[in-house]
Amino acid sequence: MIKTKGMCLGAGCLLVLSACSTTANTVPKADAGPSAFDGVSYDVKTKVLKDDVPDSEAYRLYLEEDTSYGSVYSVRKTALKQAASYCAQTSQYVSLLRESSALGLLSEGNYPRVELVFACVDEQPEPLQQ
Repeated sequence: MIKTKGMCLGAGCLLVLSACSTTANTVPKADAGPSAFDGVSYDVKTKVLKDDVPDSEAYRLYLEEDTSYGSVYSVRKTALKQAASYCAQTSQYVSLLRESSALGLLSEGNYPRVELVFACVDEQPEPLQQ
């Protein structure tokens, strides 16, 4: 029984690590397609933080919670970590350009969602004001 639990735990850990590295390695360019929020029926808030990098040199990362019980904050935090991990592969830093998130009552079908458009830059940018 303990041996089986250990094997499942080990396989679960391997699966989680594999999923994280796959996500970080497959971040598309921002101009590769439309935003995941284009044409949706719910309200979306978009903040433009910088506009000094063209989409052809930026990346787009979209994350969605599996249920309505999560928070936009936790999804955003995970997305920022994945963006940082992606940029770290080339010893660079994240420069956040735009951020979009789902608004309104989180319910069945309207889960917490976040989309970040970011660039990888050589110098660490100033911290963002919240």
